[in-house]
Amino acid sequence: MDLEFYNNLNKLTEEYKDVYVGTIIEAEGELSDLEEIKFALTAKELFYSDLDKKKEIDKIIKAVGKEKIIKMHNPELKELKIEDESKVRIYLEPVTDNPRLILFGAGHIANSVSKIASLMDFQITVIDDREEFVNKDRFPEADHLVVKKYIDYLKEYQAEKNDYIVIITRGHQFDYEVLSHTIGSKAKYVGMIGSSKKIKEVFDRLREVDEVEESLLKSVHTPIGLEIGAETTSEIAVAIIAEIVKVRREKDE
Repeated sequence: MDLEFYNNLNKLTEEYKDVYVGTIIEAEGELSDLEEIKFALTAKELFYSDLDKKKEIDKIIKAVGKEKIIKMHNPELKELKIEDESKVRIYLEPVTDNPRLILFGAGHIANSVSKIASLMDFQITVIDDREEFVNKDRFPEADHLVVKKYIDYLKEYQAEKNDYIVIITRGHQFDYEVLSHTIGSKAKYVGMIGSSKKIKEVFDRLREVDEVEESLLKSVHTPIGLEIGAETTSEIAVAIIAEIVKVRREKDE
């Protein structure tokens, strides 16, 4: 039963950004058999670890208030008195999977992208092999600063389903290295900056050397960013973040 519940919970977290889990810690009175029963909900869905207890769990959710649950930011332990005088202690927790923004390249555009992303809930990682570019003075808002060759970082990096990869390195070779390791990965978004000439050269190499299929090449967001007529560094960064937000929210629509 627990395995089925967690399998369903995993599917729910893949589809929705905000998921909440409730666990009955203690129960007295007519609800005493609810201990260890769980439920998971989003603004649109609700399921139970024991469907036979649906009616009783619905009473508890009503007593807490669904709207209050889906606005939670931190776990809470609540003690409730249900209408039939039964007492329940319930542990409520938001299941969040904060998105990770992985910036390959620490130039001016990366600097602006990082600053804008910091206004949202992204965990930000910046990778570049130039120590003078990757430091807290330039990226005070970043969570992780990595001074390392891209190829060395990629040997250890495993893309996750909530990763947003932005490739803005300083050269074709580096773009190729990063894209060859991340294309077709679990990452939700892979975008690469560049002119049509540069993109063609990188894609041709992926076709010839890595035998990458056209369907995978089409999955790469390039030229990167929404088409908003961006010209300045800051405008390009806005376009990139706008495209990432669009992709991020597509499943929740």
